Amino acid sequence: MNTAAIYIRVSTEEQLDYSPDAQKRLLLTYAKHNNFLVPKEYVFIDEGISGRRADKRPAFMQMIRMAKKKPRPFDVILVHKFDRFSRSREDSILYKSLLKRECGIRVISITEHLEDDKFSIILEAILEAMAEYYSLNLSDEVLKGMTEKALHGGYQAAPPLGYEIQHAKDIPKIKEDEAQIVRSIFDSFLSSHLSPYEIARKLNLHGYVSKRGNPFEKRTVEYILRNPFYAGYIRFQLKRDSSTSILTKGVHEPLITEDMYQLVKKHFSSKTPRQKEHSIGCKHWLSGVVKCSNCGSSLLVFKRELANQNKTYYNLQCCGYQKGRCLHSHQLSEKKMLSTLHASLMEVYPQNRNTYQLSVHTMHTSTENITLQRENIHKVSSRLQRAKDAYLSGVDTLEEYTSIKTILTKELTFLEYNLNTTLNSTTSKSSPQIYDSLAEILQSETVSNSDKQLLLSNLIHHIVYDKENATLHFFYFAPNYNKAEPMGL
Repeated sequence: MNTAAIYIRVSTEEQLDYSPDAQKRLLLTYAKHNNFLVPKEYVFIDEGISGRRADKRPAFMQMIRMAKKKPRPFDVILVHKFDRFSRSREDSILYKSLLKRECGIRVISITEHLEDDKFSIILEAILEAMAEYYSLNLSDEVLKGMTEKALHGGYQAAPPLGYEIQHAKDIPKIKEDEAQIVRSIFDSFLSSHLSPYEIARKLNLHGYVSKRGNPFEKRTVEYILRNPFYAGYIRFQLKRDSSTSILTKGVHEPLITEDMYQLVKKHFSSKTPRQKEHSIGCKHWLSGVVKCSNCGSSLLVFKRELANQNKTYYNLQCCGYQKGRCLHSHQLSEKKMLSTLHASLMEVYPQNRNTYQLSVHTMHTSTENITLQRENIHKVSSRLQRAKDAYLSGVDTLEEYTSIKTILTKELTFLEYNLNTTLNSTTSKSSPQIYDSLAEILQSETVSNSDKQLLLSNLIHHIVYDKENATLHFFYFAPNYNKAEPMGL
């Protein structure tokens, strides 16, 4: 007796016609009459899920992963109709080919009987095309209905902060405890002239949280200020990748006046910002390594230039603080950071002259060699992308993808490093540069940021900056992955 798996899928709009129980009963009956054994663990069900994308169906992907095991756990997959398996021709062809070619497993529809001949190939393609057409047409009809509802002031999403909905078809009602937060945001912006960043910090200081229970950020406050729903409007985005949207007067009670909404809208549409924009982090070999002791966010590195002194220096600051989420500033100068890092490295890796070498020059390489290196990089990059596509499509498991990704990433890093070294090479050979310590390499201006970052990432897992106690805690990979004694600044 052959072993079979059964796959059941039900989307919301099909619940009455294709209930899970009905499909299961018919599939098990077919299996019994055709001498197929169906163990309980081989019954896969996706409820309330569209058949358009396979990667969005957890039971389906679990079934594919199990089918790839050696030896194969089952011989066939039974479905009520082929559109239960997939409503995308691309997915249907991909997974059916995978199952048949690599696993020796057939997909059988118990209501659409196909023979193993050339005419059945055409019929199966027609059935797949009809299923995809139905799905696309259904999406158009749903979008048409949602658009019509929006034009009549209907709301069709989760209510924003300040509102609640008891039932799906109800009109959003004001939730007073949240509404006070929203009113406070608009009042702080229009009356107290606080920036979204300052408002976020003020809200977090009082312990308020967003609709999802998270601390407020600058962007969260900006979204609330820009949301026309609070002025009584309904905004409906027609397409995710389009700037076109519908804006109509809703039937819910507004939280702010029309004048307030227009004032805020005028501010954000103005070309000249009222508040000073915060600095944007720059690329630096310390980026992402140092963490805030208060919120755990990474410390960004900011570049400062003094035009009158023709000097450039760097400061580190908590990313969460920059967004208004963290209440404690963790600003740290690069100079102090490097000084303490030097002391820590000297303690963990004692100074040993002539041990640390870094070649900053190589022999000149021909154009043909550079071209070959670039071709090798392209090949490895393509293999990495194919491995990712195989995982996303369910061909490879997460473990398989992780293993391949680790190997290819290391190879790619090595090839890119060699190419950069070649491109920066001189026509004459130069002796490797000798450094007295690891810290000296990190402080050298002749060593590139990428080389410093690569070196540091092999030594230190992360660093925690505790500003209140003016200390840095270093977490090393080797010789011991432990929290070192805190080092004062």
